[in-house]
Amino acid sequence: MTDKLRQSYEELPYAGGSITHSHPRLLHTVANLTGLAAISPETNGCRILELGCGNGKNILPMAEDLPESQLVGIDFSQKHIDEGLELRNRAELANVELKCADIMELGQELGTFDYIICHGVFSWVPHKVRARI
Repeated sequence: MTDKLRQSYEELPYAGGSITHSHPRLLHTVANLTGLAAISPETNGCRILELGCGNGKNILPMAEDLPESQLVGIDFSQKHIDEGLELRNRAELANVELKCADIMELGQELGTFDYIICHGVFSWVPHKVRARI
């Protein structure tokens, strides 16, 4: 099933872009308004994870905007990660890492994060992946 899903995803890639409502600055504001303690991305930076980052067109602008933060993008497709790495290198962004990985196989090796973004993934992944997220 994994190979079939990956092949389908690579044949019809997600045409992503910057998703403004996933930016940690907005998430921080919403957290504060609802009484949750959240680290400000403006203060000393923070750690941000994006699951299903595609070619990085959402996380890369965040890396530019939040140079003190460390960002990690994970995607199921090496093809999309390679495209994102090319964009990252052209933009000379040293604070973002893009990795090809299966959400089902992720563990503690990534460390902890202040913000985790997972936009658009639920709509196409199997139920067991949704449960893992």
